[in-house]
Formats: sequence, C-alpha cells, structure tokens
Amino acid sequence: MGDQIFEAPESIKCEWLRAFFDDEATVERRGRVRIRVKSVNKRGLESVSMLLKDIGIISKISGPNSDNTWYLTISDDKSLHIFQSAIGFSHPEKANKLSNFH
Repeated sequence: MGDQIFEAPESIKCEWLRAFFDDEATVERRGRVRIRVKSVNKRGLESVSMLLKDIGIISKISGPNSDNTWYLTISDDKSLHIFQSAIGFSHPEKANKLSNFH
C-alpha cells in the first residue's frame, strides 16, 4: 500500500477500504457478528489496521495460525457501526449480513 492512501482524504481511504474488504473479507455470524480478513501478509494487515484506526475503527490482528496466516478482525459494536456507515460493502451478501448484526 502506497503512501498516497495514508495521505489521502478520509473519503478516499474509505473507498480503498471498501474495495479491499469487498474482495478479501468475510462477515461471520457466530453469536456476534465480526468482519475478518485472513492473509499471509501481516505487514499488509497492519497497514489496513492503521487506515481503519484513522477513521475510528478498532481492529485486532491475531496469529500466526498453523498455516502461517494472520487474521485481522473487527468485532466490537462501535467499530462495526463505524465500518457500516463510513465504509460498508458493495458486495450484496456481505452488506446484508452486516446490516442485520444488531
């Protein structure tokens, strides 16, 4: 991820994040809703986490897993609300799962 994204206005960051999460994320509903991205690229997930933090979304990175992957997870209600209103999903199934999380 280039410096241009980190230096961009919030609206551009949100568009970039929407494209990223549309492609890479899953919305899981196991009791509580959470958004997760699995990747072998820990530094990339750390960059995404910093972008999310810039717009008030708390994420956690966990791993390494047995397959040398890492998870970025958004799970607290406040962050899910901010994600839904500021970023959202263009992917209809993911948008539907997130819209029904409360």
